[in-house]
Amino acid sequence: MKYGKKKYFLGTTLVIIGYYLSGIFIVQADETKPVSDSTIVQVSTIPAVLSGIYDGEMTFNQLKKFGNFGFGTFNGLDGEMIALDGQFYQAQADGSVHLVTDSMKTPFATVHFFQTDKEIILTKSIASYEQLQNQLDQYLPSRNRPYGLKITGTFDYLQARSVPKQSKPYPLLVEVVAHEPVFEWKQITGTLVGYWFPEYMDKLNVTGYHLHFISADKHRAGHLLDCRLSSATIALDEINNVNLLIPQNAEFQQAHFIYDKADVAKVVKGSKYQ
Repeated sequence: MKYGKKKYFLGTTLVIIGYYLSGIFIVQADETKPVSDSTIVQVSTIPAVLSGIYDGEMTFNQLKKFGNFGFGTFNGLDGEMIALDGQFYQAQADGSVHLVTDSMKTPFATVHFFQTDKEIILTKSIASYEQLQNQLDQYLPSRNRPYGLKITGTFDYLQARSVPKQSKPYPLLVEVVAHEPVFEWKQITGTLVGYWFPEYMDKLNVTGYHLHFISADKHRAGHLLDCRLSSATIALDEINNVNLLIPQNAEFQQAHFIYDKADVAKVVKGSKYQ
């Protein structure tokens, strides 16, 4: 029986290896068994970030082994991370964009190896991010699995944010984004990178759409807040599996996680929704 691009296998395809790599428990593929090709690997959880756990254990050299596409942040919440075509970028609060070095660490990241299952050429004028989400809803085959989304085009208007690096004792994330730097650009070409997660994964990641932007020249980037566009190419990747890497540091292990859906909405939508 043929299933298209994706390969599905019966039985266990991943083996938990019982060792610590820089303090993080790693899920490692057993090379003797085939692994389904669209697997998200996530470092930590959204409740941990909401609770102000901003110190990471995983280096980007380690993270790159799990994906070439995705998003996240950096130690101390030092900006927004965008991974596209195997390159990892740091969008800082001063508006600058830098290549990420292998030794840098992340407290929260969501990555996978992107493969296109469906491509849509969008020719309909989109007046807002909300309208874009409504349009994207039509292309999701099911609302019970995650998707990777790569949207490339020229945006008539785009609004994005980054977050400034924090010092200990770390404030809660909702307090940080209340004072976030916001950038606005017109007629900018670039790519939206991100995911859609189903509602039942709300303790793992942001549910619904969560997208980061990076310009074609790699000079402007950030967490998407709003946009307008008239054409774009949408690549959709249907995700088969999600692997969570649980931080082993005492801060995470002993934390009392704060989770409020209203706070998640504020964090994703930005300071104007505070």
